[in-house]
Amino acid sequence: MVLFRKAITKLEEILNKKTALQKNLYQPYIPISTDIDKLCSNLCDLLGLEEMVLRTMWLEYEQFSQSQNYAEILGERKTLATEEAFIIYVLASNFRPQNFVEIGTQHGRSTRRIIDLAQRLGLNASITCFDIVNLVKHFSPDEANLVLKDITETVKEDIFGCYESGIIYLDAHPYYLLKNVLKTFLKYQNWILVIHDCSRGLCNPQMNLSREDVLGITSLTGHWERHVLAEIFNVDDVMSDCLNYGQTESHVRMIFDTPHGICVILPKCFLSYE
Repeated sequence: MVLFRKAITKLEEILNKKTALQKNLYQPYIPISTDIDKLCSNLCDLLGLEEMVLRTMWLEYEQFSQSQNYAEILGERKTLATEEAFIIYVLASNFRPQNFVEIGTQHGRSTRRIIDLAQRLGLNASITCFDIVNLVKHFSPDEANLVLKDITETVKEDIFGCYESGIIYLDAHPYYLLKNVLKTFLKYQNWILVIHDCSRGLCNPQMNLSREDVLGITSLTGHWERHVLAEIFNVDDVMSDCLNYGQTESHVRMIFDTPHGICVILPKCFLSYE
């Protein structure tokens, strides 16, 4: 019965998406599954790791996630899904960051996963979270430091001026916050940036929302992530495959086909094969 319901849900999603495309209308689309083979292969391509190593890590992390009951407690939609947390897990395992900085914390569901994966990997890393209101339910103050502040205009001072290096996880949607974080990040060579909600399914090509509107952004309006990435990296079409992978003189980026779309940008100097 459960498999039947999933099949019906998948069919409805496909039909709704097809109808929206035929009408040239935007409709948010979050797939219910991820091609794990493709995910591991893409991670291998990006990081230069052995595919068998990645597959073993996936099986271990999937089992760990199930033991933590994340799917029931934290959910898998409109938050960091298991496949997406796995990407951060691989990055953290490979690069051993001293700091995690999360921008856009809300209830702390993604934070919970980051705290736990850092502990599992034996990382003695600080975890700092930025948001404008305290809605935290899933971690305690002794596990992560919540800073209540809009850092749109103070990204350099509040992150890069306070911490030497680490992983930034960005899950906030205001246009100018995204743009300022990305532009500032690209000036440095010792940070990794992970951006949530970069899938085509959450990108409205005809974005009608004002760039100054920070409260009206939802999946129904579409998100700014691909628009900002396209602007910064000079890609004409926000829906183009060209946006999903690319390089500058200093950085490499890849958008992974996960439920919400995870973009990873890291310095070339971090990659041994470059």
